[in-house]
Amino acid sequence: MERRRTAGDWGGKAAGALWSGLGLLLLVAGAGGLGQWANPLPAAAGAVAPLDGTQVFVRGLLNALPSLLLCLLTLALTRRTLLSLALAGLPMAALHGASALKLDVLDVPLIPADFTLLPQLLRGSEVLWHYAGELGVGPLALGGGLLGLLLLARFEPRLPLRNTARLGLGATALLGLASLGAGLAPWPQLYAPDWLDFWPWEPRRSVESAGLEASLLRYHWQLGLRPAAADAARVSAFLHGQGALPPVAEPAPGAAPADAPDIIVVQSESLFDPGRLRGIDSSALLPALHRLAAGGHAGDLWVPTFGGGTVRTEFEVLTGIALRYVPNLDYPYLQLSESGRRSLPQVLRSRGYATLAIHPNDGSFWNRTATFRAMGFERFLDGSAFATAQRRGYYVADEELNARILAALDEGSGPHFVFAVSIENHGPYGADQPNLDAHELASIDVPAGLAPEEAAALRVYLLHLRHADAALGELARALQARPRRSLLFFYGDHLPGLGTLYERLGFRDGLPAGQQPVPYVLVDSAAPPPRRQDLGTNFVPGWLLARAGIRDEPYFALAQLVRRATRFGPGYTPAYDAEFAEINRLRLQQGFCTLFVREPPTAGYRCDAVASLAGERDDGTPR
Repeated sequence: MERRRTAGDWGGKAAGALWSGLGLLLLVAGAGGLGQWANPLPAAAGAVAPLDGTQVFVRGLLNALPSLLLCLLTLALTRRTLLSLALAGLPMAALHGASALKLDVLDVPLIPADFTLLPQLLRGSEVLWHYAGELGVGPLALGGGLLGLLLLARFEPRLPLRNTARLGLGATALLGLASLGAGLAPWPQLYAPDWLDFWPWEPRRSVESAGLEASLLRYHWQLGLRPAAADAARVSAFLHGQGALPPVAEPAPGAAPADAPDIIVVQSESLFDPGRLRGIDSSALLPALHRLAAGGHAGDLWVPTFGGGTVRTEFEVLTGIALRYVPNLDYPYLQLSESGRRSLPQVLRSRGYATLAIHPNDGSFWNRTATFRAMGFERFLDGSAFATAQRRGYYVADEELNARILAALDEGSGPHFVFAVSIENHGPYGADQPNLDAHELASIDVPAGLAPEEAAALRVYLLHLRHADAALGELARALQARPRRSLLFFYGDHLPGLGTLYERLGFRDGLPAGQQPVPYVLVDSAAPPPRRQDLGTNFVPGWLLARAGIRDEPYFALAQLVRRATRFGPGYTPAYDAEFAEINRLRLQQGFCTLFVREPPTAGYRCDAVASLAGERDDGTPR
């Protein structure tokens, strides 16, 4: 027999509903405040106009909304308020901590492409975990957080939510999260009020204006779209307009000539000339680089990244594709498949070269193992080949890299292409780095007026820089003694992440750190006349191929025409910029070579004929 409901029953339900409603209201209000606290507006006018009180609250709520929805979903599952807040707050705290660290090191906040690195972190990447340590995220912190969650799950009382209410709350939160991630209406409109600015080309300014979570969502929605298709007709018209190019078959690959040179490319971690900074004399820090530059082919190299993002420079050097034309391609090895796209190692391998990549770090980091294989490298020596190697600081010493390069050149009788990426001078540059000589470290002079942590970081960096320079000198001497001609191309991948030190010291040319180049030197054992020439990294592969006598590769030969017409410098724009942009997009879509192998009118042009239009030889002398 069913029991009749009493006034007490209804009163209890009303009280439960009232408390649940008040709890949700407080949750929303707290979320707005938390979102604003986590995303403070810039001081004074900053990047945005002053906001009124309502706008400030709405801005905070928009940034807290993903965490709020996650909290409501967790609340529906657990009925525990504090546990739900903790589980939803942890990702929010992790986002802001990671963004703050990235801002400090790279001067750029978190962007959606950074999430592709999460599997690398979970696999225990040594490089990323050193930076996680800078945030204080160690075993004790992780263990304490986990213990706190377990205690909340065990002892926190449950809210009196009925199953129907939990189901409705959970379904609403899940639908909200799914539609937010997909960018369905009305979210894009709600996150784009007139008073919140968003500049896709300026992530830091966007985060200051809209907040981190709001900016991440808008980047995800707008830059996650597929790039527009390249204009193949415009590319074809540009090629025809460069002159009478006779249609011929593509060059037939074959064995390398007997006099083909060994080609060694060394990408030196975080190498730049600190003499560009006020108060630093680099002559004693980079004697080998300065000596080789004076007698070889050297200049400034303009790279597509600052403070980090090694893989961006590396990608341009190996493929010749300019990332300036693909703004949403932040980590190409993780976002692209290299199958079918002509690269420097593929070209050289098809010409009879043995191709080897060397990097003393986990091969899965940046997806290098799979990418290098697709690019045409026959072998890749990763960190597993350096298990017993000497370390300086956190990482394998540069001199160990030299030993592997020289050993590889002794294998076989034909020419070699060796691409080596160093790691010794990778940050973070804390004074607590292991495996350093204390007396050598103390001998490094740094400018006066630096904060103690800045002076310590700079001293550690300069010590490793001196080691990189010594390794360059030793490698150049060893190659000079070999009977086969060699081309050694040595360069830095980007400036180091030294944070506020750049602003404190300032650069001699008055420009900011993000507009500074890195040095390069090409050492040719055939000893041609020295020459000064600046370059962009995407022009390097065609330039190296030409120096080795290979001028009939379609894209790389065409890139030399553009290079010769380009004036390099801070913020430079390549010659034929609009056409070159379409050519690069076409390469990304693996369609460029069709312009050279199909029947006329978009027919197979001799690419050495394309190169001949530039008006000078590859050694810089007139034709």
